[in-house]
Amino acid sequence: MERFVLPLDVVEELVSAYSMRVYIGDVQHCTLCGNCGVIDTRGVRTPAGLAVGRLNYCCCPNGLALRRQGADLEWWLAQRGQDQRIVKVEKGEEEHS
Repeated sequence: MERFVLPLDVVEELVSAYSMRVYIGDVQHCTLCGNCGVIDTRGVRTPAGLAVGRLNYCCCPNGLALRRQGADLEWWLAQRGQDQRIVKVEKGEEEHS
């Protein structure tokens, strides 16, 4: 079986089109990251207790743009106030709007 490598810009275009169709659709907001471009799974564990969470760029156009720019995910979430919200949820203090 012969392998071929697609240029990164082609891959990004395909991933962006896929996420627009599957995760964004009619709602016009990414249902994975809430349009912030970052998916935070820190604190996630397998059923066996293995820590597997981390900060990830989302596959939506915002996440792809952040990845392309080499954005610091910790800084990005802090600027958006995401870290504070996550801490509140972990402590059971989620704000209801």
